[in-house]
Amino acid sequence: MDNIQENVYNRITNLLPSLNGLAAKIAQYFLDNLDNLKYLRVKQIADNCKVSEATITRFVKTLGYLSFYDFKMAVANYNTPKPSNSSSGFILGDINYNDSFEDIIAKMKSGFLNTIDVTINFLDLHEIKKAISVVSSAKTINIYATGNSFIPAKHAYLRLYRIGKKCNVYVDPSEIAVSASLLTKEDVAIGISYSGKSEPVTKAINYAKEAGATTIAITGPINSIMQRTADIKISTVKREIDDFQISSFSRLSHIVILDIIYAGVAANDYKKSVKAIKVSGTKVADILNN
Repeated sequence: MDNIQENVYNRITNLLPSLNGLAAKIAQYFLDNLDNLKYLRVKQIADNCKVSEATITRFVKTLGYLSFYDFKMAVANYNTPKPSNSSSGFILGDINYNDSFEDIIAKMKSGFLNTIDVTINFLDLHEIKKAISVVSSAKTINIYATGNSFIPAKHAYLRLYRIGKKCNVYVDPSEIAVSASLLTKEDVAIGISYSGKSEPVTKAINYAKEAGATTIAITGPINSIMQRTADIKISTVKREIDDFQISSFSRLSHIVILDIIYAGVAANDYKKSVKAIKVSGTKVADILNN
């Protein structure tokens, strides 16, 4: 089984917060009966969920499996994790102090791959395309973040300014307020907050919108004021666990999103982007080699 198959439980739990209606009902049924699913036919599951067989098959494909058979194979080869308390010995996700070094590496790889796969599979492509369009044409791009969200914010800045985009990152509340309030209709403001509750970042989106700039909110799956305010809303489906565990996996999902936006912007003006990278790369090499 590959890493995606080994993470069937995580894939469903990560997806659940973004689901509603029948899809949420099916996901919850899968989680509640994960140990028994391998013994059930698609018709039995459909009957139990009171949906059609086609609906079950579509849901399985939404999880990233080619067929119901592939899904059942993943279930059959995965041991459902049991709820644990703080004394269980888990230090990051499902990594335990008893794990070998090889197991730790394998679990970290699996967790990262799962985050990337889930993030990409459930992106709102319409919103992503809108973000690429406005960032491509923006005169100035201001990125706002606090705490751990500074990591993807700085990553995006380093990407965009290397292709010649005028880009800034602000984390200080005072600088956030000043810079956002002075934007124009030619500019773009990007707010990054996994919880969507960062007050300085939320206010930055509000101030930028009042100034006429196009605003983009990149958040987690939780509906927030920042999401509702922004012109373009991009969210992930990875759920909060706790500050220690989420700092790596949720930040990775935002880096993936921002890299996709960067790649789209670079592709929109490919020759200019390549030229900017070559010119700046030459100057960087010159400084570092002297």
